[in-house]
Amino acid sequence: MKKYLALILAIMLVFSLCAVSANAADVVTVTPNSTVGGETLVLTATGLQDDFATYQIFGLTEYCLWLAGDGTFSFNIDVSLDNAGAHFADLKAGEVCNIADGYNGCYLYLDDGTVLVLLDKDNPGMYAAVIADTPLSEFPGTIAMPGAAAPAEEEPAAEEPAAEEPAAEEPAAEEPAAAAEDAVVYVTISVAGEIVAPSVPVLVSDLDADGAFNVDEVLTCAHDQLYPGGAEAGYASSYGDWGLGMDMLWGDTSYAFGYYVDNAMAWGLSDPVQAGGSVYAYVYTDKEYYSDTYAYFDQTDAVAEDGALTLTLYAGSFDENWNVVFAPCAGAIVTIDGAATEFVTDENGQVTVTFDKAGSYLLSAVGADEYTILVPAICKVTAEVPTPGEEPAPAEEPAPAVIPDITPAHAKGTTTYTVKEGDTLRSISKEFYGTIFRWRLIYEANFDSMKGIDMIYVGQVLQIP
Repeated sequence: MKKYLALILAIMLVFSLCAVSANAADVVTVTPNSTVGGETLVLTATGLQDDFATYQIFGLTEYCLWLAGDGTFSFNIDVSLDNAGAHFADLKAGEVCNIADGYNGCYLYLDDGTVLVLLDKDNPGMYAAVIADTPLSEFPGTIAMPGAAAPAEEEPAAEEPAAEEPAAEEPAAEEPAAAAEDAVVYVTISVAGEIVAPSVPVLVSDLDADGAFNVDEVLTCAHDQLYPGGAEAGYASSYGDWGLGMDMLWGDTSYAFGYYVDNAMAWGLSDPVQAGGSVYAYVYTDKEYYSDTYAYFDQTDAVAEDGALTLTLYAGSFDENWNVVFAPCAGAIVTIDGAATEFVTDENGQVTVTFDKAGSYLLSAVGADEYTILVPAICKVTAEVPTPGEEPAPAEEPAPAVIPDITPAHAKGTTTYTVKEGDTLRSISKEFYGTIFRWRLIYEANFDSMKGIDMIYVGQVLQIP
């Protein structure tokens, strides 16, 4: 479970749904198209409401079961339930549980990576935005209603014995996929904010000979070629209940890992990687809240002609449906070869960096304060600086950097805030501090009154430090 803590914490849960009819008093069995621990899952429930639904987590459709407040449920096999990103309960096969006993919002991971969620329709809490609108015929599972007779099987008609036909030839066995030829992939690795491999070209082999590359193969080859002692010393992965997971990255075994492919969030180590593509793997700096924000420049390799280069920095966040989206990152401080500079990204995420000497440099960026933790973006720059006596090409005067207002809320005369519909800690942080990245400050100030990250409710009064 620990290796997936980042993913579980990150599940701040977004929703779009399906539907089904059932009598709340009936006993209903549900068999999703999935298994748990390799065993077929069957859920038996009473009080099933008139909606059987799905919701979205980062674009993946998951199962969602609505029960009445006095509904019960049980599973045919032993299962482990989570709630709000933390372990909630271990249930034995056949153990009957009441939704009213605190199981509302619990979820169970299935073998295929989806999630089965148990909800009290009358008290949906943070799932209030769920709307059922998909017919049962489109639901990918089996729902058995009580009293439904199985269709009678017709007796096959007696057949005249047919003349024997010559035996058909056995179809030729399919040839296994040919292994992909070795190819270059550009790999970046950072550990707690320190860049240890900046967009290094790595020769990747198709280790499982399936004709394609995946993240695991890229990182294995990267460690073999870059880490002292090779992959055996610095990288490890293994299969668990939720697929292929990372156990060690650059010698770190904290399980606080993230990775992107071509600047898009990867779902797992089995995700495909194209020849000539890029993989960025990192160890989190913030191992408590996992608040590190992935960031990237619009250029990875660039030439600073006449000693100047303009870049745009983008940082990830979540939209209203909790999908990862990228937007220009304002107020970030550019570093050159690890040293902070006076160059700061403006409100459009842009910055013009100048160089006094010709040479090769590594640019990155850091947040303006301790609450803005950026996964270090990288740009490898070759600076071309005119020699004395040469006339440099005329360049436009860069606009002054606009740093967002992050004046503490109390300095603005506000100390409390009443939560409205649609609010999140990030949106409240944006309203008071001008940036979404100070949400943790609000969370820590209200820790005693919150059950989990972003588990806020309409009408709740928050202290804004």
